[in-house]
Amino acid sequence: MKRKFIKIFPLAFSILFLSNLHAESFSERFRAFAPTPEKIFYAPITEQEQAYYQIGKLNSWKRYSKKLNPNDSTYDGYILFSDPYHLGHKKISFLMGADCSNFTHRLFQVMGADYPFAKTRYFLAIANQSEKPQGLSECMWDKLKKSFQKIELNKLEVGDITVYGTTRDEFGERGHMGIVSSLNPFAVLQAKYKKGFITEEINKEEFVQLNKPSFFRYIGNLRDIETTNLNNALELNYPQNNSGCDFISP
Repeated sequence: MKRKFIKIFPLAFSILFLSNLHAESFSERFRAFAPTPEKIFYAPITEQEQAYYQIGKLNSWKRYSKKLNPNDSTYDGYILFSDPYHLGHKKISFLMGADCSNFTHRLFQVMGADYPFAKTRYFLAIANQSEKPQGLSECMWDKLKKSFQKIELNKLEVGDITVYGTTRDEFGERGHMGIVSSLNPFAVLQAKYKKGFITEEINKEEFVQLNKPSFFRYIGNLRDIETTNLNNALELNYPQNNSGCDFISP
């Protein structure tokens, strides 16, 4: 699948640029970028994209495959506990794969929303009004809580995060998360186990009844951005730690 580049006349581009550069809410920003699995995980073209793809494929093979060699057909972008960030290049590339929380965090970062990286258990701790989870500094915990507002089901907007628990261990409840990408039909953009990057249409009532999810809206600052084209945004450099706090490894 190749990326498509569409020529836009200067006037039309200016109107689009100005209308979305200073979007007042993350929902508006999300609509402007209109991220889809096809934009996120595409056939690599450049040498750098090929390198990112090979990194992702090799990591996926090491974790899941029993065959002697990595296989293109079995790599669909999902790698458990993986950050799609290349430290040496200061790039974010989903061709390297990502788990659900790193996928959400880095996609928000590309779209101009900066918050401390948060595992599902961090969001669930906020939802359950629990104490600060292990592995987070006070600065990161405080900023994370100030960056998101818990939202009721009937007030959902596209761009809101959905998170729900699946298991519990000594560190607390953890689970799965994604981004609400459509309200009617209800759909979630996510990195999902064995399925890769997908937009999954779900019956909202069944989804809520089955998973008992919590919903969060980003209410933090939005950086001014120079483009709402996801492909162009992925060509930019990004800091590894965009929290504004000293990093403590979880």
